[in-house]
Amino acid sequence: MTRWYRWTAIAAVVVVLAVGVRTCQQLRASRAVLDESPESVSEAGLTLRNITLEQPDESGGLLWRVKAKSVTYSPDQQIADIRDIEGEFFDGDVVIYEVIADRGEIIDNGRAIFLEGNIEAFAVEDDLTLKGQSLAWRPDEDQLEVIGGMDAVHPQLVAAADTALLYNQEKRLELIEGVTANTVAEPWLTLNSEAVTWDLEENVLTTQTPLAVEQHPAEEDDTVIGQLNGQQGIFRLDDQEIELVGAVQLSRTEPPLQLNSETLVWQLEQQLIATDQPLEILETQRQIVVTANQGRLDLEQQIVTLTEAVQLTSDQNQAQLAADRITWSLDTDDIEASGNVAYRQADPDTRLTGGRAVGNLTRQTVVVTGNEVITTIVPE
Repeated sequence: MTRWYRWTAIAAVVVVLAVGVRTCQQLRASRAVLDESPESVSEAGLTLRNITLEQPDESGGLLWRVKAKSVTYSPDQQIADIRDIEGEFFDGDVVIYEVIADRGEIIDNGRAIFLEGNIEAFAVEDDLTLKGQSLAWRPDEDQLEVIGGMDAVHPQLVAAADTALLYNQEKRLELIEGVTANTVAEPWLTLNSEAVTWDLEENVLTTQTPLAVEQHPAEEDDTVIGQLNGQQGIFRLDDQEIELVGAVQLSRTEPPLQLNSETLVWQLEQQLIATDQPLEILETQRQIVVTANQGRLDLEQQIVTLTEAVQLTSDQNQAQLAADRITWSLDTDDIEASGNVAYRQADPDTRLTGGRAVGNLTRQTVVVTGNEVITTIVPE
């Protein structure tokens, strides 16, 4: 063997020994495993190629394992600069996150990892992928942070936000600032808010900030056919149910309809929107106003059902209809009222009371029936 080869062999041994000593001392006994012999040693610090680094926890399990094409240690060995990264983050011996990135740093004696460039972090148990430009993993705090054009991809929802904070043990994802989420199946919905908490175990999204929900006719169609707004909201993904609270407003384009209440629940699969609180419905084209203590809207059948102290007022003929219950077909404009029915119109001034009424708002006809029907026509 020539002197040059002997030097190479000796240098390789020295580098491996240096990795073992320095990594143990400075990275709390983390293990460095070389896939190939080191190709270079920089003057400022140590550079290794095709390396696997492992950081054990206090009980002997793993905190993380990182494979990189190159690792460069700072002169004081406090920071390791890593490139072309594939890694696994652990909770005990269980892999909780699989990550890839262009580059990164291991700091604080291995207690924190910062990654940058084309970040992808896959939460194994939750089937959730976070994408962004920067990632910080702090195992002592059980916190994974992803920022910079962050996207969260889930089988039921795709979300975007400025920042995502993921807590594995609590099964909680915090989406912060500029939150937008889109469903991946019908009905095609877009949710917008400033802060959303995602309970990954229960699969429920909640927000204490104003929430806007838009419905679209198709996946690639941005046309808004319905919008729901409230001060707070809950989206139960598995139950396919959205609940809004506080100054809730529902707007539909066909027919042009607006519903106001303090609470509203939207059952997506059944296409039912309901509230057990006082509500007001405005049909803007004909200036029809309906109020009631409870109500629901069947989006598939296009039927509104209202109960308790129902009042319907139409500017056409200044008609008023009151009842305990009113069913209104939005497609045909047929109405059916029952219980303490009272109808009144201005021209001619007519008043009818009875147990039941049927009519049509377009044709401005109402027929009141019952055991004791009372009709009063007031002459001019």
